[in-house]
Amino acid sequence: MKNYLGWIVCGILGAMLVVSVGCEDARRGLKSFKANTVGIERKVVWTGFDGSRKVWEGRFKIESSQSGNTVYFIDDNGKTVILGPGYYAVEK
Repeated sequence: MKNYLGWIVCGILGAMLVVSVGCEDARRGLKSFKANTVGIERKVVWTGFDGSRKVWEGRFKIESSQSGNTVYFIDDNGKTVILGPGYYAVEK
């Protein structure tokens, strides 16, 4: 009887895993976890008021300030980059 109960529990847990992995909310949650832990492969472009552009590419965890008008991340060289208005980030 114990053997059957173990298989039933494993089957139910397996079915729940399959259903939750296919769910969009689960995928979004997994992506948020990945972004918060190791970062996501991105391209960040900043355009200045004079039209100059600066581009960073790599695996970044982008965070924002309390006021929300600046963002910052650590680049591949280990330097903190702080950006104000005029930026956009594209996931690769």
